[in-house]
Amino acid sequence: MSSKISPSVILGMYQDWDKRPTICVEYGLKIHTENPAYHSKKENYTSGIIRNTTAEEAADKLSKPFPQFNTGTHKKQNSFLALVEKGG
Repeated sequence: MSSKISPSVILGMYQDWDKRPTICVEYGLKIHTENPAYHSKKENYTSGIIRNTTAEEAADKLSKPFPQFNTGTHKKQNSFLALVEKGG
């Protein structure tokens, strides 16, 4: 409701991500962050993407150009990649 995520939920997400292939986590986060239609979804939506994507499928989809979502509010196309490259 408040658009804030409690520290315990964040910790749980990190612990769940540690159990998954890194490529699947990267893909799930990219899908969620790069598509403004998903920005209102809760963190369990992203977890579902990560859980339901195989490493092979994630690698295949990440190797192809990602669709650009034209909403007028998304200013930086590669914001996810920039975050990953910075180590965040």
